[in-house]
Amino acid sequence: MSEVEMKLQLMAEDISLALEEQSVSGLRRIPRAVAEIDRVEHDTKSLQSRIQGILRRLDDAEGASRDAVRTLASVDKVKTRMEHARETLANAAGLAELVASVDGVAATGDVRHMADVLSSMRRGLRVVGNVPEFADAPNRVEVLERRMETLARPELVSALAASDVVRAEEMRDVLFVSGRLSALFSAYADTRLVEPLLREWRTFTPPSGGNTRGGLGPEKDIAAFAEWVPGYASAVADAVAREVAWTNKAFPKESSELVVNAWRSLSEQTRKEFSQRAATKSLDLFATTYAASADGFGRAATALLGTENGVPGASPEAALEALTLALAPFQGVRARYAELEGKSLRDNAGVVSALADANEAAQRGDVESLAFAATAVSFGLASSAAAATTRCEKLGSGLETAAMLTALDTTTTDRVRGNCVALRRLRLARGMVVPRSRDALEETAVPARAAAANQTGDQTSDEANVRAAVSLLAASAATTSAVVGLSKTLTEWLHAKRDTLAPSLAAAGGPDADAVSVTSVTPVFAAIAADPEKAKQLLHLFETLDTAEKENDGNAFDPIPGATSQAKTFASATRLFVLETLASKALLEFAGYARRAGWRAADARGGEESTPSFSHYPTSAVTNAGEYLLSLPQTLEQIAEAREEDRLAAAAGDESNESGNKVADDAHRVELDAGEWMADVARLAGDALLLEIKNVKTLSEQGAAQLAADAEYFANVVAALAPEPPAALVAVASCCAAPRDAFAAFARSEAGAAHGDVVKLVGAMRNIEV
Repeated sequence: MSEVEMKLQLMAEDISLALEEQSVSGLRRIPRAVAEIDRVEHDTKSLQSRIQGILRRLDDAEGASRDAVRTLASVDKVKTRMEHARETLANAAGLAELVASVDGVAATGDVRHMADVLSSMRRGLRVVGNVPEFADAPNRVEVLERRMETLARPELVSALAASDVVRAEEMRDVLFVSGRLSALFSAYADTRLVEPLLREWRTFTPPSGGNTRGGLGPEKDIAAFAEWVPGYASAVADAVAREVAWTNKAFPKESSELVVNAWRSLSEQTRKEFSQRAATKSLDLFATTYAASADGFGRAATALLGTENGVPGASPEAALEALTLALAPFQGVRARYAELEGKSLRDNAGVVSALADANEAAQRGDVESLAFAATAVSFGLASSAAAATTRCEKLGSGLETAAMLTALDTTTTDRVRGNCVALRRLRLARGMVVPRSRDALEETAVPARAAAANQTGDQTSDEANVRAAVSLLAASAATTSAVVGLSKTLTEWLHAKRDTLAPSLAAAGGPDADAVSVTSVTPVFAAIAADPEKAKQLLHLFETLDTAEKENDGNAFDPIPGATSQAKTFASATRLFVLETLASKALLEFAGYARRAGWRAADARGGEESTPSFSHYPTSAVTNAGEYLLSLPQTLEQIAEAREEDRLAAAAGDESNESGNKVADDAHRVELDAGEWMADVARLAGDALLLEIKNVKTLSEQGAAQLAADAEYFANVVAALAPEPPAALVAVASCCAAPRDAFAAFARSEAGAAHGDVVKLVGAMRNIEV
């Protein structure tokens, strides 16, 4: 056995011996532990028995205590009732004494003593309640209150008139104690604000000597009132600011309410007469009166909000309400702003006279006079718009913008429509066909005899005739320029109003519209409060402007769409008139072309089947028309040079009327591109000839040869003046020149198939089966 194994065996024996000793010791302690457990169990049972006894004794004591508490509570209630009864008896005794002394107290005239008595009587009545013995006490209290107010008011008025802060405050306390504080408001309003400003109000005397209370009569009275109003409005603002400062010292608790109530009282007393004085047929006078009033009353409303010595001012809601009431006399006329603005714009003596001159010239068939008058109709558009925007700015800082734009659009449209009507009358006077289409340029085919009916005989020279027509074209250019300029000006105005008014409009109509802020106490917000629907319409207009500009790169919105459309109509009608006038000599030559007997006559050899001869020359009518058109470019160039000289002379010689010069200069600057105009004139003449050809019923072979020569010649003339040859006329020439026996083959050819309608038409004229 190794040494390690011996050590392990010895260690195991030691452990075994130790365990045996511990087991024996443990077994010896068990009986003692059991005995201890028995003793603890016995003590626990003894303790539980003692606790139960204690609980029984506590229950017995609690029952007795509850009975005692209930008894004490009953005693306390009795004591309270006795004390109340004692107080009631005491107050009753005192009230009885006070009631008995009311007459004596009232007779003394001592308002301070009367206030103390009233205060004591009110307290006594609150305690005594509905005791029958004191049934008449409330009536006697009311009598004493009225008596005391009657006595206190003169002293209060005297203190207010003398600006005696100490005495005024003392009287205020007397009225407060007596429960008649309302007397302070009426006395203060009459003494400090209403009466002084009513005296100021009555200082206005109409120049005509009329009675202002019945409304002003002559316009000079209203003009005088418009000049007088700024001083009165300024006096109101100064008085309100002064009273806010004074009441902050004298009546700090009621300061804001006192001044607001006094200003409201003044506005109510002057409202009817103010409305009568401001009522006028002149919107300029009305706008001036409103602007001056709004400026002064706006400063008064701002003064209500101010604080001094830590005393808070009036609430924004109260100040805005007072301002709205002060401006209420203007609301009736403002509701008719669109109607009145339209009337102001229509009552333009220069425009009325120009339209009358245009109609008179049209009935005479005088083109140049009509052109001059039509140009004059456009004069003053810019100044009219400036006057309208000025009035609109004065009336609520542009709140009437939507109505103003409508009025400007309507009146400008009427102006331009007047020119269109005059032009239609001119056409009738000159025997020209009146276009049936709204777009005059759609009427491209004009019967020659009708268009040229007034160009017969020994009338004015071709150049004079063309010059007159071009002057009408200049009038159209001036009208278009004036309308475009007006649209641009109004769009800029609308942008400016959007930037200044949109935030206020959004705030007024937003979710917090009822929460009036200090910044909202302005005439603009007062106008919005008076007519919220109009504010919504303007906000919608701004939104439409924004949407249009975002979707169309800023060029889509037109504030006067009706006027713009009418100007385009006038320009189209004028252009057609000029085209027909330029082509008039050619159209005159074509008059009756379709009714010539030569189209049906047999050829010289009497054979209907003979081949047309191409030795035919064009007829004199077609030749004259062609020569006239070929000479017209030179005439147009001479007119263009003369117009440029006239423009330079006008620009150098008349610099006094800026707005008129602008329109007149635009009229002189109208570009007269001879090439472009001659192309349109040539096409118009070609269309007129083609229309005459289509009215030919029967063609002999000789007639067909002649028609071929005419059509070919005039097609060459048109081709020389226009970018492209007239295909229909060329087709007519080819169809008429084709031999009779070869016509069917020509109709089937590529050239014939390209103009099948012309082939059928000419075949029918020549009685050839196609």
